[in-house]
Amino acid sequence: MLKLIIILTTVLVCSSADALAVGALFARPLNGTQTHKPMDIIRYDAVVDIQDHVATTVVNQEIYNHLTTVSEATFIFPLPPGAMIVDMGYEFNGKWYTANVRERQEAQQSYNSKVRRLIDPALLQEWGDNVYKLDIAPINGKSIVKFRITYTEFIPYVAGELRYKHLLRTTGLSPKPLERMTLSARVRSQLSIASVTTPDYQAGSANVVTQHSGNEYTISFGDEAYVPSKDYRIYVKNSRNDVAMQTLTYVPTESDSFGMEPFFATWITPPDEAIQRVPTTWVITADVSSSMNHERMTSLRTALHAFLDNLKTGDRFNIVTFSTLVSSFRPDVIDVTSENIGAAREWVNRLTSMGLTNFYEALKTSLRQSWNLNGKSSNVLVFLTDGEPSYGETRPAVLLDSVQAWNKTNVRIHTIGIALQQYSLLEMLASRNGGTFTHIEEDDEISLLVGERVVSITADELKDPYIDYHGLTVMDVFPNQLPSISATERITQVGRYGVGGEYLVELRATLGQDELSLQRMVLFGSPSLNNRAVARLWARAKINDLLSEILRVGESKELVDAVIDLSIRFGILTKYTALYSDPDVDEPDQPTDVVTEPRPLEVASMSVAPNPVTESAVVSVTVPDAAIGAMIVVRLYDVHGRCIGTVYDGIAYRGLSFRVDAFNVGGSALSAGAYTLVSTVNGVTITVPFIVRL
Repeated sequence: MLKLIIILTTVLVCSSADALAVGALFARPLNGTQTHKPMDIIRYDAVVDIQDHVATTVVNQEIYNHLTTVSEATFIFPLPPGAMIVDMGYEFNGKWYTANVRERQEAQQSYNSKVRRLIDPALLQEWGDNVYKLDIAPINGKSIVKFRITYTEFIPYVAGELRYKHLLRTTGLSPKPLERMTLSARVRSQLSIASVTTPDYQAGSANVVTQHSGNEYTISFGDEAYVPSKDYRIYVKNSRNDVAMQTLTYVPTESDSFGMEPFFATWITPPDEAIQRVPTTWVITADVSSSMNHERMTSLRTALHAFLDNLKTGDRFNIVTFSTLVSSFRPDVIDVTSENIGAAREWVNRLTSMGLTNFYEALKTSLRQSWNLNGKSSNVLVFLTDGEPSYGETRPAVLLDSVQAWNKTNVRIHTIGIALQQYSLLEMLASRNGGTFTHIEEDDEISLLVGERVVSITADELKDPYIDYHGLTVMDVFPNQLPSISATERITQVGRYGVGGEYLVELRATLGQDELSLQRMVLFGSPSLNNRAVARLWARAKINDLLSEILRVGESKELVDAVIDLSIRFGILTKYTALYSDPDVDEPDQPTDVVTEPRPLEVASMSVAPNPVTESAVVSVTVPDAAIGAMIVVRLYDVHGRCIGTVYDGIAYRGLSFRVDAFNVGGSALSAGAYTLVSTVNGVTITVPFIVRL
């Protein structure tokens, strides 16, 4: 009898914007030389539960293997930024099995040990931020595979409303239309709900939004012979005229592995009405490297014009652009006048794209402007890019520490990423400097969303917010120090607490020129506020804090083991863990003997510029001093994990760079699409996307 094995791993480097939207789905024989073959998605059923600002999504899928032989199925798919997988299961011989989180190397070795006698696994497992790879083996020929994935997220809060996105376009992997597709959602809120809309799908017989009360809605969407064209978005707007504060909790049960202390999540949303803002010094810093070409550059110009539209009398501003070198509209910030705005528009219209991506000099130039020094004015920097640093200083830790040293006037840094494959650096750049990160997909209106962000962050600030839990013992709170936010943004704080009961929760802050105090009695441990996702969201925040420290100081056994321990106890996937299941009852799955220490210090990095690549690109590799003189091999793989060719095999030296010709890799020209460069030196593996657009 075939014994089905399944493994789900975090993908660490994504492919292209298109691949991010669709991923990959295929099967290939466990023995023989036959190539992979696409698989059909037959059924797709999603159930979404939205409680206040927290969403839990369960997706059940059935896929069909067209091959006639025993095969391995691989599914590469994305999730929205910030979403985390908390459960995975599959059906085998009529029974459903649930996977467990294991240390990544251990899980992979267990999986390989089961199938190695039949196949030498060659699929890459490290692809990009919040992209995942699911392997299932062995599966019978001409058979259906059923699996279920559950993920949880804080819903993005934009322009005063919650915006949930379900990546339905992922179903476009199927060569044939889906026989059946359904999505149902339940929306609940402690506050009165003003509206629930689905902007991409009009109301009708296939898409029904039903109001059950002032605090609850349901949504039903379904179709047969379905061909995806858009993602499914749910927008929720609450009725409120003042600062709102809400709390959810979770009290662990005996079956949990979360420990005894309960969890809480509190969020604050300032009022909807516009508040006259204080004068602001603005710098918008925009990427004009080679990848910002054609339609993207047109959208950038429109976005910069939207930025200029939102400037007010009393503000000061400048525009900084960067590629290999850095340019600016004026050497320093200037006053908002009709003449200066007109000159800025003419300068924006002349912008062109060319060169590499120099984050370091762009941020240094921007933060050395004449920012406001008095406490009555605001300082805001908007940093917009579609790539990663590829020229000059590229090490994330050095970039983050340098910005902290340069930012002497408390400039709030908001980052905007366009169709990014990796966005951890931009997230940390924003979070460490009192700002927010926004991800814009390739097919979204860049100008519209950038303009929307500008409107959001020009609103008045809720300054120095502090939440007092008045007698409730709280611990492990994230973030410990709350950042100031604008009047259209949200503050979220998660933590653990001691003995439950009814406590006064008070928000204290400065709003405009007034001191604000908002109080609310909250019953910690109330069944109506109990949501298991809160425990995972707390664990995710703690893991993110540890990962931020790893990015800053490098990997150490203590930090990595702490991440792995939290991941396993709370069932959360990270780059150090994997979900693994094996229903082999005759041969119980035991942890394999995997040597996990000493762990290499991953301070090596690799970049590609330009990326996407139209003809050729320069690959730059930075290695630690200990690796200078060692052998380094760099290979290119396609989206299915096949090695296309070796692009470098030689000595690692300081300043190593080489050119890759898209028309000659392994003796053949590359087709347009998504590839991955993988370099190995001194036991450290680095992966980066290599996108070809011809």
